[in-house]
Amino acid sequence: MLKLNIPNREQRNLKPISLRNKEKYYSDLINLEMGLTGRVDSFISNIFIQESAQLIINAIVLFELGYFDAAFYTLRQSLELSTTMVYLSDLDEMKKKEKLKDWKEQNSFPDYNKMISFLEKNETTFSEIKSFLFEYFEKLNKVKKKLNKYLHKQGFNTFYVMRSSIFHPIYEAIDFSKEFEEYVKECIGAIAIFRLAIDPFPILLAEPEIYKRTGNLITEGFSEEFIELYIGTINLEKLKKTKHYQYLFKTILEEKPKNEFTINVVKHRYIDKDHINEILDQSDLLSSHELISVFICKILEKVSIVYAGGILDSFFSSTNSNRTNLEWSSEVFDKLENEPQNFNLNFDNVFISKIKIFGEYYFFEHNEKLEENEIKKFNLLISLLTMCDK
Repeated sequence: MLKLNIPNREQRNLKPISLRNKEKYYSDLINLEMGLTGRVDSFISNIFIQESAQLIINAIVLFELGYFDAAFYTLRQSLELSTTMVYLSDLDEMKKKEKLKDWKEQNSFPDYNKMISFLEKNETTFSEIKSFLFEYFEKLNKVKKKLNKYLHKQGFNTFYVMRSSIFHPIYEAIDFSKEFEEYVKECIGAIAIFRLAIDPFPILLAEPEIYKRTGNLITEGFSEEFIELYIGTINLEKLKKTKHYQYLFKTILEEKPKNEFTINVVKHRYIDKDHINEILDQSDLLSSHELISVFICKILEKVSIVYAGGILDSFFSSTNSNRTNLEWSSEVFDKLENEPQNFNLNFDNVFISKIKIFGEYYFFEHNEKLEENEIKKFNLLISLLTMCDK
């Protein structure tokens, strides 16, 4: 039997294509991933969002390597996974536990069409969004059908051998990459829309009047550029008419707005010492961690960073730290907590001090050593706050 030696057999019909805009998509996917939900009953959705974003990245990588049908399949997976996310979120608690168990154990589980049918029939937030965005979902359905054509190899344009060097003039790579990128954008937009069916905060926070009235949320708002590119201005206005959006918008609008310096403390954990008084004018809008950290910075100009209640809640100030390495570990804080000395502990080119308020330790860095009169100020703060607690 004649044995043929065909060099580069694995690569023979692959045509790698570079996508000029891939870094843009990667950046936009970060914005999508930051739009986490704070809903306790749907917190698992955040994992689905991250996985959907990863699938888009995988699709881009596969397409550039030349595995285009695998890339289209991965895009379709991102749509199906996003649908599963919304489906599980909109079930009542008992049904959710049952279906989530089926999903985890890979038992029988509804397919894409059945999940969509359920969401439409049960008058969920998703069904309202779908009714407002009817034309959008019609277009998305066409995209999904087009992706299926590549998966099922319908048409010669879906064949590797027809896109090899022999037939290359018939199927120009530039047209193919443009088509693929359109599907990438459609899938990113779809994930964003499905995400908004859980709660509308990613677009609510894009409203300046809402942003300044909310606290330190887990959710980051979608940028204006992201909304324009992947959702569209017309669709955005329709989404704002949904009951859930309207209810939250009106409720949050009743709250007192924060000034820019208070916003920096609450949302960015940054204390501008030149505007401490403006921050304290809105002390009723601060949490205990935020308020005490602001007081510590007001008492002492030397303070650069405050760690409230340990490493998890830190506040940077307009006084820069002289530390060379701003990384921390819980072990370091445990060691500092057990130190008998409360003030002026040497650490990495700065000093660390600590005070205990309401049963919690507050650690703060300062570049220069505290003087005795400055230590007395902190002891007075502890006394005053202890009295207020009583």
